[in-house]
Amino acid sequence: RLLGVQKDSEKRYAGKRSYDFDVIDQGYRYHMSNIFAAIGQVQLRRFEPEFAPKRRAIALRYTELLKDNPNVKLTPMDYTHDIVPHIFPIQILNGKRQQLIDAFKEDILGYERDANGVLLEPENIPEVVFALLFEFDGDQRARRHVLYNVHAGRPSVSGKTTEGSKEPETESSPITASPATVGGKRIVKAESTKDTNETAYNGWYDDVYIPSFTQEGGAG
Repeated sequence: RLLGVQKDSEKRYAGKRSYDFDVIDQGYRYHMSNIFAAIGQVQLRRFEPEFAPKRRAIALRYTELLKDNPNVKLTPMDYTHDIVPHIFPIQILNGKRQQLIDAFKEDILGYERDANGVLLEPENIPEVVFALLFEFDGDQRARRHVLYNVHAGRPSVSGKTTEGSKEPETESSPITASPATVGGKRIVKAESTKDTNETAYNGWYDDVYIPSFTQEGGAG
């Protein structure tokens, strides 16, 4: 419950906090409601046959795609046996992390760079569209989705006050999806089903899915 934190734990219960404390041991969160515990009991039965293989397969896929990229450092892990990843952390090398963020702002959000190398946010976000392919972790049916003609909106910046300083945390952008004209039909999204053939399902992230009734599409 106290997460291995020394010196600060009792103050937390009194509505105070210490700015000088140590984490002396690995701590755990054991507290949860009875409802969450009941859900957990059910989910644990699905863990080995369903959740674990899926998470390992996704991690192995990411590893295969990124292993030869000189600007990415992967965390060495054996995803084929005991490890079941919750997240897939990577390290962007050679000072490229901010470049990656800036490239998204320029290519997708329409930011402009002036003669001094300063990024300028436009008054109106341009209509740059792209396709977004995704799936929801824990979806019992393991459906895969694609949104066509996605437009990212103006990013927001959040921060927090830490000992008198302001530290930026994250930026997030709202997205909207508009219809794409595919084979004369207006389609907003596509999703796999239990009847989706294995080739289409396994290759979902290789390219934007185009319905089989046409060879032409408007997937952004």
